[in-house]
Amino acid sequence: MTDNLRGLTEDYGSRYVGRFSQDPTVLDRFWKMRMDYMGEEAEVSLLEATTPQLEVRGMSFEAWRKEFSVRLRRAADRVRQAYCRQTEDGAVAEATISTRVLLRFRDLLLLSYRSP
Repeated sequence: MTDNLRGLTEDYGSRYVGRFSQDPTVLDRFWKMRMDYMGEEAEVSLLEATTPQLEVRGMSFEAWRKEFSVRLRRAADRVRQAYCRQTEDGAVAEATISTRVLLRFRDLLLLSYRSP
């Protein structure tokens, strides 16, 4: 179970919809831990390790996969910063990109690349 609000607060005025305080007896039944986004190196490594082999032109697959993974991670990081209101230019994002979403986005890009 995930609880983006740590079960402790109703989220008035935020981007989460339908989130309410949980009963203390419910919260007492779970272990709780805070999870932040993966570090850049770990997330890039995950992207690289799970990117399937494909034919690329002009460079080796390994070099392409590394560059592709780094660029995907940078794009996700910019969205995450905007979501957390931490950009220098004041950009705001209404949704963030989890690692799960980033992997799915990568898969959709690769599917599109492979399509005739």
